[in-house]
Amino acid sequence: MKKIPKTPKDRPHDYFNIGDPVVIFIGRGVGCRIVNDVFVKGRVVSGYRYHNGCVSVCTHIPVHTKSYLKGHGLSIGMSRPEIMHLWEFKYLCKDLDFAKVFLEKSYSDKTNKRKFLTALKNGCLF
Repeated sequence: MKKIPKTPKDRPHDYFNIGDPVVIFIGRGVGCRIVNDVFVKGRVVSGYRYHNGCVSVCTHIPVHTKSYLKGHGLSIGMSRPEIMHLWEFKYLCKDLDFAKVFLEKSYSDKTNKRKFLTALKNGCLF
């Protein structure tokens, strides 16, 4: 049976676990961000509200100028489309039609869907 990503709003509370390889879309430019509109690899770490709605991540490259994990750390809501397992990212890159469904079936109205899809098409992974 083919394994497909769960849509963000359908993820169970324990969908992301410590040590899982993940990919995060770094979108909207906020003052302290040093990368924008790209996907960045990382690993799930213990942090704020673990298994209670949030996922803390240590990224492989610095993504902000703040001191949290020397610019490599961030926390994101687990039902946001910007965070996914590495295998899900690879799946979405290959199936852009499903990627559109993946984005539409999320709670996020703040995600820049056009930039998200463009980065997927370009394979922007750092």
